[in-house]
Amino acid sequence: MSTPIMQGAEPISITDGTRGGVLLLHGYTATVQQVRDWALAFAQAGYAVEAPLLPGHGTSVDEMVSTTWSDYMRSADESYRKLAARHQHILVGGLCLGGNIAASLAMKYPTETAGLIVINSPFKSPGNGNPEVWKQILGTGKQFFTWSTAPKFVEDPQAPAVLSYNKVPIAPMTSLYDALTEQRQRLNEIRCPVLVFTSLHDTSNSSNDSRPWLEEVSGPAEQLVLENSNHVATFDYDKVLLEARSIEFAHAVVG
Repeated sequence: MSTPIMQGAEPISITDGTRGGVLLLHGYTATVQQVRDWALAFAQAGYAVEAPLLPGHGTSVDEMVSTTWSDYMRSADESYRKLAARHQHILVGGLCLGGNIAASLAMKYPTETAGLIVINSPFKSPGNGNPEVWKQILGTGKQFFTWSTAPKFVEDPQAPAVLSYNKVPIAPMTSLYDALTEQRQRLNEIRCPVLVFTSLHDTSNSSNDSRPWLEEVSGPAEQLVLENSNHVATFDYDKVLLEARSIEFAHAVVG
């Protein structure tokens, strides 16, 4: 029997939007909480929104150990196809690894995808380590690494606490490393408009180099630097700006 979903981590499915479909994806070890207010902003602007809880997330970290990039992609793809059944064009977006998953969907569905939004999305898997080292660690029986110092994800002290596991599964990171390495090599397959949000104060453990999103995709790309925010910008000081600019972008690309 699986562990119940954490309160606040539940998936979102808002089907009554008429302007188009929006798929939003959360990051590694995190939950839909990261994108909930962002999703509601799109819904209020007239969009149908799907925000799935990725496999192994939002329940128990032990359930995440056996998951891989393929599991996350399968979950995101199901939500994409749910939107595509009702809407001609889909906007995809995500925070951290969620942005990378969204980008892979933009590659897979180049005709249907109207636009891509990425927020602090890296091209290195969490931990930034060598997968061979991870395999060696797994060989010792160790399944997780823990932060020596808990990372700071949000600058605003009034923001809610981020729902996330306090330790990181090692095994899934091997599949993420391979997937993100391949994605970096295929960015030119992204032909839709891209909006890139980059937090000036991002102190996450992942590399946050936005240049590939701006220089290597084939479609038009625009960057907006969030001058007051950390990694989880959807909670932070620039939250209102992020939501407003996202809606503006959606109106422009979806119609």
